[in-house]
Amino acid sequence: MAMESNRDAAAGEQVNGRLGSWKEIAAYLNCGVRTVQRWERLEGLPVHRHVHNKMGSVYAYGHELDTWRCARKLSLDDPAPGPVPSAEPAEDPVPPVGGDRPTDLAPNPEPPAQPAAEAATQMLPQPELAPGVRSGRMARGVVVVVLGGMLVLAAFLAFRLFHPLPKAEAGRAMLAVLPFTNLSGDPSQDYFSDGLTEEMITQLGRVDPARLGVIARTSAMRYKRTTEDVAQIGRELGVSYVLEGSVRREQQEVRISAQLIQVSDQTHVWAQSYEFRAQDVLAVQQEVAREISNRIQVKLAVPPSASLAAERLVDPEAYEDYLKGRYFWNLRTDQGLSTAIDYFKRSIGKDPSYAPAYAGLADSYTLLALYGAAPREVMPQAKAAALKSLSLDDSLPEAHTSFAGVEAFYDWNWPEAERQFKRALELSPNSAPAHHWYAQLYLIPQGRYDEAIAEMKLAQTLDPVSLIINTDLGWTYFVARQDTQALEQYKKALEMSPQFVPLHFRLGQYYAQRHMYDAAVAEAEASSRLDGSPGGAEAIGRAYAAGGYHGVLQEMVKRVEADPRQPRIYAGLAVVYAELGDKERAFDVLEKAFQDHAPDLIYLRADPIYDSIRNDPRFEDLEQRVGLVH
Repeated sequence: MAMESNRDAAAGEQVNGRLGSWKEIAAYLNCGVRTVQRWERLEGLPVHRHVHNKMGSVYAYGHELDTWRCARKLSLDDPAPGPVPSAEPAEDPVPPVGGDRPTDLAPNPEPPAQPAAEAATQMLPQPELAPGVRSGRMARGVVVVVLGGMLVLAAFLAFRLFHPLPKAEAGRAMLAVLPFTNLSGDPSQDYFSDGLTEEMITQLGRVDPARLGVIARTSAMRYKRTTEDVAQIGRELGVSYVLEGSVRREQQEVRISAQLIQVSDQTHVWAQSYEFRAQDVLAVQQEVAREISNRIQVKLAVPPSASLAAERLVDPEAYEDYLKGRYFWNLRTDQGLSTAIDYFKRSIGKDPSYAPAYAGLADSYTLLALYGAAPREVMPQAKAAALKSLSLDDSLPEAHTSFAGVEAFYDWNWPEAERQFKRALELSPNSAPAHHWYAQLYLIPQGRYDEAIAEMKLAQTLDPVSLIINTDLGWTYFVARQDTQALEQYKKALEMSPQFVPLHFRLGQYYAQRHMYDAAVAEAEASSRLDGSPGGAEAIGRAYAAGGYHGVLQEMVKRVEADPRQPRIYAGLAVVYAELGDKERAFDVLEKAFQDHAPDLIYLRADPIYDSIRNDPRFEDLEQRVGLVH
């Protein structure tokens, strides 16, 4: 039959403009099957896939094909790009991954054999789910669907970024994955779309870090339900591309759509939609893995099979608790850390094999030691959680970062800390937390300030609106004695959020070091007020009015000594004693800090607050015992 007749027949068979096979799509475009398959691989032809329990099928919509054709100035009379055989078979002898099953090879094809366990599973009665109720099995299935769709999207996105348009940008492209929109009409399904966003960020961060930088989740999630346009978001995040998408889940059906937008002119570089049945999770995993391996040819830093094996069985409720834990951890307050620990423990209770939750628990205990808890009580718990995370998943960058933090902050095992940080960065060069902690917990204590600044700038690039990263970049300039840059960075962070407690604490240090006492006291009052310390801000104000900055220092000593929770701020208390002229008590406190392995001792060599006692021989001896050799 002539090609034009094929097209007419296909048009007559389609329902609502839907073309249900490679043959119909080829006939609609007046070319051969292999040509449209090549266009789909290399030119972004909008072909969709629906994975079901036997084999994948493809379909397309005529209006989408027309839009694609017009955008590329193709017409029905245009020659196909590349030679097209005159007698091309209607279907390839072996269909491509996700393609149509050839039904003309056998009149009654047998269904593929199933493993005994799978067959037995399908014989079991499937439970009916009441509206709003998720079974554990379905929830785990949904996570695999999310991972499957995410990996397909990641592969296509990577292909289009690295082999895109004639005017592709030189150097590393920066990409922001905006929170996927939940179109299900059920707010309780937000965890599903948020989980897809998180996994897209994680997987794309592993594609080719030298050529693709991916904005971290903490910055990306700030744009959930945003009304800002792509151009504004691109400017704020410093990215050249934005990936946005949506998820619609209705009963057994899941539809994931995504589009890649070039920020400079807001043009669509690539778009694709995928549909899955949530019950066919194993088929989705296999189809997606083959799709990546055979069609996209993108070499991931972590093999797709390993990634799926490590993450596919996560309980979504455990994952949601983990995300909540990270949110409260990022607040960097005593109460925030306590709440984070509760959520991480809940996550572990729901899924004891979930390695990231143990890493989050380790990080929370580590910061608790820095913020006031007795180190010998919480740091062993941090180490146990970090080691558990590593034992569950040695390929998890967060686990290596957590363990490196314990080795630096508590064990003062600097070679091991460096090895763990470098392993984390090797596994995930796009990990903002790894760059951040490597700078703060290793490079700064070692006095390698230029490297620390470079790492902090990388972390800021990857997570541009993270409050703690922007604050700590200012502090990195401060310890490097670059005061002008430090103040500029602190002010930029203050514009982002005037409510962030650690920022006011660091600004207070800065002003006090420069003898700008009015400003230092104002920051101390703000820090105390925001941290919820009862009467703290008022007491500081009264002390300053009565005795100047000397009075404020005395008030600090009084409040610390009256609080049994605060073996706390050892280093800060020692500095206060030194400023008050009592060096003996200053070194007594530092010695107690050493016996308890206080985390803040790692900054003895770097922090300018020690300058008034730095020349004392006892100080150099303490530095050497902490392993900070000049």
